[in-house]
Amino acid sequence: MSMVWMVAIEMAENMMDYHLTEGQVNLDDPQFWVAAVMSIGADSLRRCRTTISAFASMG
Repeated sequence: MSMVWMVAIEMAENMMDYHLTEGQVNLDDPQFWVAAVMSIGADSLRRCRTTISAFASMG
């Protein structure tokens, strides 16, 4: 899965969260953006670890 696809998925999740909270999220708050970046980073690391272990099991 490409990085562009992962970022697109994360943005879609963030937009859904924004919609479900009825816009109560303060987009000007740096904490919101730090959390978004951390979420993207954690998801990327998890996917990389899964891919590496899958390739390692193939030999």
